This record gives sequence, C-alpha cells and structure tokens, in this order.
Amino acid sequence: MTADLLLVNLAARGVSVTADGGSIELDAEAGVLTDDDLRALKDQKRGVLRLLRLAEGSPVDESASRLLAMDQLAPSDLPICATCGRLSDTETMDSAWHCSRCDTSAKYRHEETQRWLRNAETIRNYHQHSNG
Repeated sequence: MTADLLLVNLAARGVSVTADGGSIELDAEAGVLTDDDLRALKDQKRGVLRLLRLAEGSPVDESASRLLAMDQLAPSDLPICATCGRLSDTETMDSAWHCSRCDTSAKYRHEETQRWLRNAETIRNYHQHSNG
C-alpha cells in the first residue's frame, strides 16, 4: 500500500496521523489500529512523513530545509562586474563574482554544473530504487 492510500485508509477509520520530527504520532481509539497498519506505517514511514510535512507546509526533506535556510541576496548586495558595470550573476568556486557576458567560461561552467547535478540525481534515484 502506498503512503497516500495508507493515510486515506487510516483517516477513514478515525485515526489521526501527525509528524513529530522524524517520528509518526498516532491517535486512535483502542482496537482501531492493527498490526498490519503498524507494519504498513513502518514500511511507508518515509513517504508518510513526506506527505504529512507537505500537508503542514513544512520542508519535505533535507534538501528543501537547506534551501529554505539559505539567505537571499538583495540586488544591492551583488557585486558589480569590473569590466562592464552590470550586476555579476556568476560566482566561481573561489568566490569570485563575474558577469556572464564578460566571463566567457561562465556558460561552460553552468552547463557542467547542470550535467553533474543530473548525474547526481540519477545516482540518487538508482540508490533509492536499489535500497527500497
């Protein structure tokens, strides 16, 4: 049973399911929850927590948490390109800022970064499917 069907099934029987950090909290009348329910919750814990966090508007995973925690830059905080005077839109690994129009290798670095991110996502998906 998938996490969404499990939650729908439990809700239909009056079971309240909430997330508490990395744990699932259950509130139900005595005898409503079965061993099969508890086993299914254990098997689908990751998906259930993800859906519960999504429903409450919380970050659904560590990546989303990191994105929300990042400070946003105001345009006035961005450095100006020394060559053309435009706002810099590219930062290199050595924390140097450049304008992508004046930095001829910016497009190449961007494409390489995108390629590495796609490769990392492929590897992550492979491991998720392989490890259940």
